Amino acid sequence: MLQKKENAWLKTVANVRNPDNFCRFPPRLSTVSKPYAIARLEELRHPVLVIIGELDHPFNRETAKILHTGFKNSTKIVMQDCGHLPFIEDPELFNSSVAKFLN
Repeated sequence: MLQKKENAWLKTVANVRNPDNFCRFPPRLSTVSKPYAIARLEELRHPVLVIIGELDHPFNRETAKILHTGFKNSTKIVMQDCGHLPFIEDPELFNSSVAKFLN
């Protein structure tokens, strides 16, 4: 497991240092859209998958809980021994969980 975590860390650091990273965006895009989507979660009728790492920041874990509760038809998966990037930390489990949900 330690090797997986080290590989995840190395991939994450390389991604963050990449100046062409898709995550980089103009500051104007970080403004909150209105109306707030949180008040409209129940409008979504399609199945929703919420994945959160067990070791993620408490704010993110609480957000996952709120999303899971707010969506009428949701499945929540807590990935054990993962932090904020479970798709990097345990890609096999992440991918199999998403595939199972989609099937």
